[in-house]
Parts: sequence; structure tokens; C-alpha cells
Amino acid sequence: MNKHLLDLPPVDEELYELMLYNIEDYAVIILDPEGNILSWNKGAEKIKGYKREEVIHQYFGLFYTDEDIKNNKPHKNLLHAIENGYHEEEAIRKRKDGTKFFASVSITALKNKLGELRGFTKIVKDITYAKEAEELLISNKKQLDLAQKLAHIGSWEWNLQDNIIKWTEELYYIFGIEDTEQLITYELFLSKLHPESRPDIISKFREIINSKMPFDFHIKIIRNGETRILQMLGDVLTNREGLAEKLFGSCQDVTDSKNQEERLISSNDLLESLVQERTKELTNVNKTLKKEITFRKKVEVEKQTAAEKVENSLREKELLLKEIHHRVKNNLQIISSLLNIQSSYIKDPDTVDIFKESQNRVRSMALIHEKLYQSQDMANIDFSDYVKELLGNLFGSYNLNPEHIVLHQEIHNILVGIDLAINLGLILNELISNAFKHAFPNGRKGNLYVVMHKIGIDCELVVEDDGVGFKPGIEIKNSESLGLQLIQTLVEQIGGTIELTSVKGTKFSIKFQY
Repeated sequence: MNKHLLDLPPVDEELYELMLYNIEDYAVIILDPEGNILSWNKGAEKIKGYKREEVIHQYFGLFYTDEDIKNNKPHKNLLHAIENGYHEEEAIRKRKDGTKFFASVSITALKNKLGELRGFTKIVKDITYAKEAEELLISNKKQLDLAQKLAHIGSWEWNLQDNIIKWTEELYYIFGIEDTEQLITYELFLSKLHPESRPDIISKFREIINSKMPFDFHIKIIRNGETRILQMLGDVLTNREGLAEKLFGSCQDVTDSKNQEERLISSNDLLESLVQERTKELTNVNKTLKKEITFRKKVEVEKQTAAEKVENSLREKELLLKEIHHRVKNNLQIISSLLNIQSSYIKDPDTVDIFKESQNRVRSMALIHEKLYQSQDMANIDFSDYVKELLGNLFGSYNLNPEHIVLHQEIHNILVGIDLAINLGLILNELISNAFKHAFPNGRKGNLYVVMHKIGIDCELVVEDDGVGFKPGIEIKNSESLGLQLIQTLVEQIGGTIELTSVKGTKFSIKFQY
């Protein structure tokens, strides 16, 4: 020890007391052997809220909580300090105003040379903010671990200096390593890769280290004998010399989504195959029907006198037509069901909407064939009955509230042939669907009107709502909307005209020769 330090005079007692008194970040308290307060500094006043004259000669237990006092904890703390020389703890303490705080407490027993107890020093620091920060950090880590577990995502950091990789707990599960304390090295990581992808991954990491650029690629690993697909996403941390020092990022198990994507592609191929098969069947049936009808007409012309044969032929034709309409309806329902099954595998809302729109179009055509099959008149359907059921189907398809949107239908005694009915049904499907989706946003209430009436040899079909209306400048002919393009095409096919007005809602008026 330095001789000059040994020669220093003793510290003035008054100066020492002033030093202790002026400490503000720590409460420095001196107790007598019974635990009564003998001294009180600024830090104690700041932390505990008591003035010196309020606590001198008071028992130091008044800072403890009621529960601690009930359990005689102040006395037990002093006994522990006497037995061990000191007592340390982090615990809840109470201020003068009754509020509580988290404190770091150290009690030291003061003994003379003979080992006789002369008192205690008690040092207290308010660590409430530090504890809250620590608890918040622990909570955030637990939330992050839970989120990573739910999403099958793990974080990692690779130190290129010591070749050690730090993993979060979820990555151990993803790679099939049960011991979460196991040290992860680059070599261990490589051993978990699928043999086919290992050379490519080694090359990728070399390229990343040299380029020092962010990366995003997929790898294959073997976990418990099963091939899994992972997405690696991360960046490079460089040192002052600009050299790669660490790689860090996240890793997600995307095996299930990849498999689902493959199933979706396979399902789409199956759907296309079924549609082609059904279309081929319908074409063959239609050819057969045309041949049969042609043959029956020829028999009717040639054998006008064979009334019984003609009657039998007509009955047979009706049965055939009913069977055809029944089969067409069934096939269209199968296509609708396939579209519904297909949409259940799709997560993108816009794609789901496209499938729903296609499904509604198919249903509108199926409904026509159903009405023809059920009708005594095989050539025409009651269009009023058809529109009523179409409105109900679409209303249910979009899960609408009947208290918000009120439907009004005004169609009386109008029979429509199958070709015209299919076109009109598709037009109505598009116009009504458009109103349900766009006219009444955010639970807006309103009315939808479907009106059809004869005007001489012509007929007018009106679909009108009192919703938010179209944006100004919309032109049906130049619209990029598939629905409006389809409506324009269908109107042209029936030789009609269409007019759009958007004042206090939206009104489509279609005129055609009946």
C-alpha cells in the first residue's frame, strides 16, 4: 500500500456525516441495536417521503408493508444481518403517502472490536423503474417467443468470428433439436440440411458474406426423417473495415403452405378436367337431342295421320328435354360445388370474391334449367318466379341483413324462353350482386328494386337502388370491370340497349325486343 496513503489524517467525523447526508440517490439510514432510526439523509427523505424529525427514534419497520409487519419481517431481517454480517434483498416498501415502490435493500450489522452489536446501517435504492423495465422486457420476450411459436418462426444470429450461431427456442423445434441448451455451430446447421440442397446453401452463404447484401431464399432440411421447407430471411452486419462480421435474420417453416399451394394447383387441374369432361358430356347430349328432335319432326311431317305415334313421340321428347334440363342443372350444380370447394383453399379475399361471383353466375343458369325442368311448359319459364328465387339466393350468398336492405320486385305474367332467360338471368345476377357489394357499405340501409314490364313489342328491365351511387364518369362500354363488360356483352347478344344513371343511387335500364 502507498505509504503516503497510510499517513493521511483520519476523516473528520462531521465531514463524513455531511457526505452521507447529502447523498440523494440512496437512502442511508443508521439504526440502533433495536432497529430505531438514529440518522436520516436526503436520499431517505426523497425516496421514502419522511422528514428527518418525523422518523428519528422511530422503529424502521414503519416502511414495510402491512403483510411484512404481520409476518415480523423487519425483526427477521435484523436477525439475519446479525447472524451473517449483512442482509440483502429486493422487496416492496411503503412511502409516507402510502404508495409502494420496489427497493434494493442492504442492512449491515455494526459490531465493535469485541463483537458487540452497536447498531446497523441500512442502504435503500428505489429500483421501481428498473424492475418495471425488466418485467416489460420479460413480457415482450414471452410474447415474441409465443408469436414465433404460433407462426413457426425463429430468429438467429451467426457470429462469423467464432462460427457460433445463436437461436431462439422455436428454431430448435424447427430443426428437430430437443436440447435447447445445445451449442449451435455452422457445421451442425449444415448437417441438418437436405443433402441435395447443402452445396447450394454453402455457395449462397459465401455469396452473401462477400456481397454483404440482404437475402431471402428457401432451404430444405431433414427433421426426424421428414423433409421440411424453410424460408431464410436476413441481412449482414459489417465491422468498421466493411467486412462481414455477423449474419442475422429469421427462419420460418413454410412446409404446410408450400404443400397447400401444390394441392391447390392439383385441385385446379382437377377442376379444369372435370369442367372439360362435363362440357363434353353436355355437347354430346345436345347433339343427341338435336338429332332426336330432327328425327321426330321428320316423322311428324311424314306421318301426319299417325296421331298415336306423334303423341307418343311428343311425350318422349318432353321426357328427354326434362332429363336434359335435369342433367344440365345437376352438372351446373356440380361446377358450383367445385368452385365452392376450390375457394375454401384460397386465402386471398379478392380471389375468393372472384370464385363467389363465378359460383353465383353458374347458380343463375342452373336455376333456369331447374325452372324449365319443373315447368309444364318446356319452352318458357315464369320470369317473376325465377327473379324471386334468384334474389333470395344472392341475398343469402352475401349474408345480408333483411332489416338493412329491403327488396322490391314488380314483374307480372311474363314468360321468357330459355335463351333469353339465361342472358337475362346472368345480367340480373351481375346487377344485383353489384348492388349488394357496393351500394350499401358499412351497414347502410336502403332499398333494391327489380322491375320488368312490356312496352308494345319491347320489354324493359330496371334494376335500381338508393345506395351510394356510382362514381362520376363511369361508362359501361369503356369500363375495366369484368361484371360491367359481361353485362354489355349480354345486352348486345339479346339485341338490347342499356342506360346507367346515378342520381340518389344507381339505376340500370335495359330495353330489348320481347
